[in-house]
Amino acid sequence: VAVVLGFVIGLPTLRLRGPYFALATLAAATILQRLTIILWEQTGGEEGISDLMPLVSSPVAFYYLALGFMLVVVAILVLLARSPWGLLLRSIRGDEAAAQAAGVNITLHKIGALLVSAFFAGMGGAFYAHYQLQVGPTMFSITVSITVVIMSYVGGIGSVYGAVGGAFVLTLMAEALRKVGEFRLLFYTLVLIAILFFLPRGLIAPLWRRLRNGGSAP
Repeated sequence: VAVVLGFVIGLPTLRLRGPYFALATLAAATILQRLTIILWEQTGGEEGISDLMPLVSSPVAFYYLALGFMLVVVAILVLLARSPWGLLLRSIRGDEAAAQAAGVNITLHKIGALLVSAFFAGMGGAFYAHYQLQVGPTMFSITVSITVVIMSYVGGIGSVYGAVGGAFVLTLMAEALRKVGEFRLLFYTLVLIAILFFLPRGLIAPLWRRLRNGGSAP
């Protein structure tokens, strides 16, 4: 289902670039959220669908299941990034006009990348739904979409390890800031602004490149 929706959304929007594409996908998420409420007979409306079957018997077991799933996904994405197709995607990201002039079908490869990301995002959403034992409109909220984008930026755009690291950093930071109570959101926002402003390449990806290069600058 996620792949089909990714194709339907991506086909008319992938010709957009930069913030326009991001806004289009965020708008699509908002539309899907409204549709889940409008089609309440099929989706359960605002209450959603509950009483989902748990995948495992305990939260600890689910943690290890999710960890294993994450490691498999990271391994697959790293292999894709190092493949000839990944090289094509990096060339498109680096200079789309030059890649198109070289005969690369920009739209086709963008749709392929979007479908791959939609597949793994859908799998992650399914895991999350079975963890909560419920799925509803809140899973399509714009807040969730923006949080995922911010995680990628904090970790480092264009890096698999950066995206994973960004998710860990922001999740741990959000939990650590619970101690400050009502000022949690303020501190969280200030830290995010500082990271995005002073570290435009992200926090995790540059560190990973330094470690991979033996401590030398990338």
